Amino acid sequence: MVLLLKNKNENKVYYILKKLILFIMFFLIIIWANIKIEINTIKFLSLISTFYFSIDRIFSISKEVTQLIKSKSVLYYYEHENIPKKILLEEVIEIKYIDKEIDEVELVKQIILFQRLNLNDELLKLINIYKKSKYTKYLQLVESIEYFIFTKLHESRNKKSLKKKLKKIINLKNQKINPVEIFLEYAYILFELNEYFESIKYYEEYFEYLSKEELLRLCEIYIMVNKLDKAQEIKEHFIL
Repeated sequence: MVLLLKNKNENKVYYILKKLILFIMFFLIIIWANIKIEINTIKFLSLISTFYFSIDRIFSISKEVTQLIKSKSVLYYYEHENIPKKILLEEVIEIKYIDKEIDEVELVKQIILFQRLNLNDELLKLINIYKKSKYTKYLQLVESIEYFIFTKLHESRNKKSLKKKLKKIINLKNQKINPVEIFLEYAYILFELNEYFESIKYYEEYFEYLSKEELLRLCEIYIMVNKLDKAQEIKEHFIL
């Protein structure tokens, strides 16, 4: 089933590219023919009409390409949190059809889809499949999803344990996606453990992503470490 879906998507790519190439070739031939032949009013109108419909068709094909990219893109589903449920369900593969032969990108996409749909039992199974498959390119993203949905809930009182797990996640290298929220979570846990200077380092690195609550926390940390000028700067320019 998974292989069938994969082949279907690949065939669709070739089909769209083939259509695009044919329309471009057709358009260029029409232009060339009209240049070679003496242009009169009727031929000119014919050329304009051909140009219009060719451009319209190219736009139509580009929409198909855009939609295909969206359907295959992990980043698209990760970044867009308000995708309608109907669209999410259209892209979901039933868990019984997913096994270790599924490619990494499709598996990560399914993990995000199940997360968005709050299907946590199935989500945990997919995360385990990902880990057993020894995939690594999206491991930081997958580990982050697991942390926020499962680990944090069960170990919320043990901040040192959370710090250890978070450090392992943020130290992963060569990742396709680096989830900002996991780095900000690490900064927060460091704050809770009174490791203020280390916490500041991560809050400053991801400053542009900070919520008002996080800005207030950073301001509080600056005061604790006697960086009053920086605390005042945040209050004046980013909070008040």
